[in-house]
Amino acid sequence: MASASQHLPADGGHATRAGDIGSRITLAVLAGVLLALAVAGPERVGGVVLGMFDAYVAAQQKMLEAAGNLTSDGRAEFAVLLADGASADALREAVARMDDVSFEREADLPGWVVITTAAGNRSGLDAVLALPASRLVVPNRGLWICH
Repeated sequence: MASASQHLPADGGHATRAGDIGSRITLAVLAGVLLALAVAGPERVGGVVLGMFDAYVAAQQKMLEAAGNLTSDGRAEFAVLLADGASADALREAVARMDDVSFEREADLPGWVVITTAAGNRSGLDAVLALPASRLVVPNRGLWICH
């Protein structure tokens, strides 16, 4: 039979995996909702819960911004939504004429491609957005929406 110490992470049991951290965040949100129900009463619960959700979303946004969307070589990665009727090849050709932007690959989602540029290169992103082949340029980060 395995001892309990054999099942502890190498850091002594601190939560380091994304699942552990996500579980703790979920428990904290649930505890906050239950506290709001107890303190506010039924007539004010909606406003309190929406306020808490607002604060949670703002915190998640700050974490995403701090994490950045940098590749291993330090370039910023962006997803580009192609304009109606535009092809990935058309965008690839247009980006090939730019000095500071690189076409990386077609995304798994149809109609999207991935580009990279130097971190903080706003002019390169504006140039890509101005292309007839592109409709939208967004940081290439995971976006988790619960429904």
